[in-house]
Amino acid sequence: MMPAKAKGQEVYLTVREAANILRLSEISVRRFLTKKKLKRYKVGGKVTGRTLLLQSEVIALIKVQN
Repeated sequence: MMPAKAKGQEVYLTVREAANILRLSEISVRRFLTKKKLKRYKVGGKVTGRTLLLQSEVIALIKVQN
């Protein structure tokens, strides 16, 4: 299930949520981040923060792969 999106707001996903949408492992999603195929958004600090991804970029990756 996709998170709800308010008008004018971007929806962010965790690595786990992106992996579920892409039907990949979390490790594979992290490889995409390392290879710059997906953009990483850090929230809460560089070391202890969470990695988030834009839902629109994850969906765009699906379209590119098909």
